Amino acid sequence: MVLAHSRALKTGNGAAVIQADMRDPDAVLRHPETRRLIDFGQPLAILFVAVLHFLGPADGPQEIGARFLDAAAPGSYLVVSHVTGDTRPRAAEGAAAAYASTANPATLRTRDEILGFFGGLDLVNPGLVPVPHWRPDEPIPADADKVWMLGGIARKPS
Repeated sequence: MVLAHSRALKTGNGAAVIQADMRDPDAVLRHPETRRLIDFGQPLAILFVAVLHFLGPADGPQEIGARFLDAAAPGSYLVVSHVTGDTRPRAAEGAAAAYASTANPATLRTRDEILGFFGGLDLVNPGLVPVPHWRPDEPIPADADKVWMLGGIARKPS
């Protein structure tokens, strides 16, 4: 249903919807629509926004991230946002427990574990921080440090 709805929303030749699993990076990277739209010889952005926490340790999230980065040209950017239990451990563990019985269990990672996705890349200021701290257009809310999601951007060196 999601695939059909996405395809109905897609307009023009500059967009595509593919059916693939990010746990199989080669299926995504080698898909004809991916190859049609993305020139991997030019810098690009890889967006892992609110998705990596749905990959458990057995899925090999570090290896998946590395495979996508290997396909990207120097000068490309990696954007990651990821839930953490560092800021409010008991509340985050409760949320993870609620997800545990679903088709998409969540894996909480520490700040250091999330930083591991940026290995070998140049982290852009302000670094890996609670998402509301990442270049806000408005004043940072007083409770921003209680946010369970950290975000960061890094550049693949030339």
